[in-house]
Amino acid sequence: MKILDLEISDKTISFKKSVESFFNRPIEILVGEMSIGANETYESSIIENTPRITIKRGEIINEEILVHEMWHLHMKGISGIYQISFGGQLIQTLLGKFKSDCLMTLLGKAHSIFQHKYFFNRMLEDGYYPSKYLIDAFYKVVEYYPNNIGYDCALLNHVSLDVVQFLNAIEENDVNANRILNIIKDRNMPAFVLGSIIFKQLDTFSDPLQEPELFSNFLKILFEYKEPINYSINNNECFFY
Repeated sequence: MKILDLEISDKTISFKKSVESFFNRPIEILVGEMSIGANETYESSIIENTPRITIKRGEIINEEILVHEMWHLHMKGISGIYQISFGGQLIQTLLGKFKSDCLMTLLGKAHSIFQHKYFFNRMLEDGYYPSKYLIDAFYKVVEYYPNNIGYDCALLNHVSLDVVQFLNAIEENDVNANRILNIIKDRNMPAFVLGSIIFKQLDTFSDPLQEPELFSNFLKILFEYKEPINYSINNNECFFY
């Protein structure tokens, strides 16, 4: 089977079918523009109950990252949460610290990395290497990390999320992951400490149905937010406030 001229393995075909079973329709995989911004190159979404993976125009299609996006869809299918949004006192407080576009990028990154904690090890067990693209991307900017474009706003928060990513990568590639973590530790110890705390808090993440409660706690730690974060779920949208 081919997806956009890329030959796909049988195990990926099997996983694709299992994800599609949640929605009773095939995954649409297409080339288009990103809606998230930042450095996103692949994006998963559910539009009118149709699962979709969008690949940024000009990007090389990669089977493992397609599976990565299928896992995001898998989690949506189990939890029934297709979209997240923010408001109330939570967003008012955060907008007092960050500009709107910076904050939305940061929240999107946080949610994506939060879900990675659930499925990266599962991908590894299936013979994929989900952290390879992260490690490769880091070494492209290592000389000026963490001052590269995209980290000039909310530096502590962004780098702490990177720590969560690379702590997650240790089981896959302990040499490179630990080397990167040591670089981050040397250059931004507060972010290393914060990321380590966030990562530890997610040790109990074993079911996508835990997402609303655990992500609320994730945000509290990431932003050092002192008030309770509430959430409500309606029409496949989880609203945090």
